[in-house]
Amino acid sequence: AVVSTQSTGGPILLLHGWPSTIVEFYKTIPDLVEQGYTVVAPCLPGCGFTPSPRVPGVSPFIIAAVYASLMQRLGYSRYVVHGGDWGSFIGQMLTSLYPERVSGLHLTFNRPLPGIRLLVQTLIGTILPGLVYSTKKEEDHMHPISGLSEKTYKQGAYFHAQSCMGDSIGYGMTDSPTGLIGWIGACYALASSSRDPTKTMEENMDEGLENFGIDHVCAMLDVFWCTRSAQVSMRIYNEFYWRDLKAFQSTYFKDTPVGIANFKNELFHLTRWVSGSPPMTRVVTFVISIMLKMLSRTL
Repeated sequence: AVVSTQSTGGPILLLHGWPSTIVEFYKTIPDLVEQGYTVVAPCLPGCGFTPSPRVPGVSPFIIAAVYASLMQRLGYSRYVVHGGDWGSFIGQMLTSLYPERVSGLHLTFNRPLPGIRLLVQTLIGTILPGLVYSTKKEEDHMHPISGLSEKTYKQGAYFHAQSCMGDSIGYGMTDSPTGLIGWIGACYALASSSRDPTKTMEENMDEGLENFGIDHVCAMLDVFWCTRSAQVSMRIYNEFYWRDLKAFQSTYFKDTPVGIANFKNELFHLTRWVSGSPPMTRVVTFVISIMLKMLSRTL
């Protein structure tokens, strides 16, 4: 934790994802501290400088509980949470489990909607886009469906691979710097690019590396190589895929203020039409019931 001497702001919990590390916060932390905030930026379990879990089952929900305990032990009973990538998932889980402790939640990675809500949004958006999407950019991001599906398939392959065979991939990254750069460096570069469909995969990756600069990317890779944590750090994918996926879809924030950075090149966009508020949840439920009744009459 980095404690500000001004004490004009409250504590902030910064949560990173994968393949990023706390290196991505190095430029942000001094600015926050200068403004009077106390910053706590832990590494994910087994990633970088945090010890590896000794037992299976350390899923994002468990990590959220661990971070809540950490903040309590540090003496912070109420704080702001910021999360990107896995930090976004963990931050949402933490807020759902301990809403009384989180005064605000900020996300730089939009979670995909639960399956049935995403289906309803997509179907209605195809027929009546003005009802679902508040801007033309939202509509263009979700349609045509074939383009969205292709993008998700191409860019989400690593997620499935690491969920099922993360340890096998990890041997090559732990044993060889080339293997580490070839996998983590590629994932990091692609995630940081515009994912322009008119460019080749290599061109998009080059763009991603240029966005951050080679020094930043090398510093991030050094964290994995020097701590020999590349293999263990990927186990969060398996834990989430097999333990937390269904539970995460039920996370809900009733009273906590939530801010979402809906950047242009996000893989998932959370539209204003179905953001999880109680009135819209009832609308979605009503639409689903009508669709089911119409389907039953045709069978």
